[in-house]
Formats: sequence, structure tokens, C-alpha cells
Amino acid sequence: TTGGAVTHADTHPFRRELFGREFCFAHNGTVPGYGSLPLGRFQPVGSTDSERVFCHLLDQMAQRDERLQDEPSCRWLNATLRRINQHGTLNTMLSDGERLYGYRDIHGWKGLALRKVRFHENATRMFEDDTMEVAMSGAADNHGCVIATFPLSKTGWHEFVPGSLVVLEGGTIRFSGQAGD
Repeated sequence: TTGGAVTHADTHPFRRELFGREFCFAHNGTVPGYGSLPLGRFQPVGSTDSERVFCHLLDQMAQRDERLQDEPSCRWLNATLRRINQHGTLNTMLSDGERLYGYRDIHGWKGLALRKVRFHENATRMFEDDTMEVAMSGAADNHGCVIATFPLSKTGWHEFVPGSLVVLEGGTIRFSGQAGD
């Protein structure tokens, strides 16, 4: 990690309250010079670039005084993440408890992939690669999406375009924007 010795305070996901909602954030990458990102009311507890990026992002959202729930606000978030991304590598997941916002690094660093999941007759779905195994089960009417750094099976995964933001709500894609949109 960037920022010093690993501590409990530097453990992902980070969380803070804004607009009466609890936001959670996780970041894969490194943003050199992260100390120059301006902060306001949201201050890091730990010392990582990830938490500072999160606090900066929340401050920007608070200044706009607008929730991230429509297409213009999602386009703003995509542009803001791309701007921060110019200073390093940035794959992120952000959630407000209703929506999940996934952003892939503009330079294509590592990866981010999505797979839609549907359950049939209470069956268990298995996804795995060389280092991880995920078992999911649910009722036949359940559906949703899984996002992972790399596909966890041979088929059905869709790689995020570098510089793109995908917003999931209620198990479906509500917004998908790419750099330049």
C-alpha cells in the first residue's frame, strides 16, 4: 500500500456518511502525489492514497450538493474519476447502499469485468480462477451482477472499457459511460 505501514485504519473498504447515506469505497491502484488532492470536511483516518481519494471524492460530491442517481451526475462522477486517474492507476468500487459504481483505470491497468448472474431453481453458481472461488446461491427470482478484477470463469464476463464507469442498481446496469462520452 502507499502511505506507510499497513494498519487497521488503512483497511478497505472505507466508509463515510453523505446525504444521509453510508458510502463505501475500495481502490486498486496507486495515485502518486495523492497528498495534493484538496480536502474539506472529509478527512482520512489512515494514511493511504485510497482513503484520501475517497475523502476528496466525497468532498467534491458534497460541494455539488447532488446525489449520484441520474445520468448527468454519473457522467460527472466518470469525468471526476478520469481526472483523478490522470495522476496514477485507479480501479474503484463505490457504493451508497443502493447503487454500486465501478470504474476501470483509464490506462487499462489490471482489469475490471462484469458478469450478470441469474439463479434457476435455487441452484448454486460457482465462479473461480487460480486464486479465488466464489459460490453464490439464491431463489429463482434473484438476479444481479458480479464485478471482479479478472473474470472468474471462462464465459459470460464483459471487460470494462478503460476509463469507463458502470452503475448497478437493483441487479441491473443503470448507467454505462466511457471516456469521451
